Amino acid sequence: MAGAGAALGVLLMIAIGGAVRGCHTSSRVGELDRRVGRIEGALGLGDAGATASADTPAAGADGGAAPAPDDVSPECAVARVAAYHAWQDALTKAKALAGSAQAACADLWGDKKKQACYYVASAGVRTTQAARDAIINGGPAARDAVKNVKDDPKNDAIARARAASDRAFTACGDEAD
Repeated sequence: MAGAGAALGVLLMIAIGGAVRGCHTSSRVGELDRRVGRIEGALGLGDAGATASADTPAAGADGGAAPAPDDVSPECAVARVAAYHAWQDALTKAKALAGSAQAACADLWGDKKKQACYYVASAGVRTTQAARDAIINGGPAARDAVKNVKDDPKNDAIARARAASDRAFTACGDEAD
């Protein structure tokens, strides 16, 4: 299991490295660096050679290198990654389901009405994406993000993602408030 996790990490780093090379703006690169750092920390892989910048949330108070992440058990890391994948599946399905509602907004007159309609039609996508992004870090913020996702009878992947999140919270010792 550790070997498979390491192989998955290497493939993930290669894919993210290609994406970073393709970015043209420093803000996108900085955002990707922070995401990769959080994923590495959650998986216990350590820093892959990049230096932490002063604007990185995990950087020390003096702007130096980030402190060592808390020890994350392999069970916790695997459970968080599985929950992330489950939320990714739920997000993909939520985007597909929101497409028809978003398309109906195009028939409305006036930009404000269209924007309001689109905002409401995209609510499920936004909350599902927030849960997916928060699950890697765990903790109370992830629990809140998971709670904010409304059940959708058309999206059965949400129930699977909630179950995977509960397993991750249990494996990582994230106690409910």
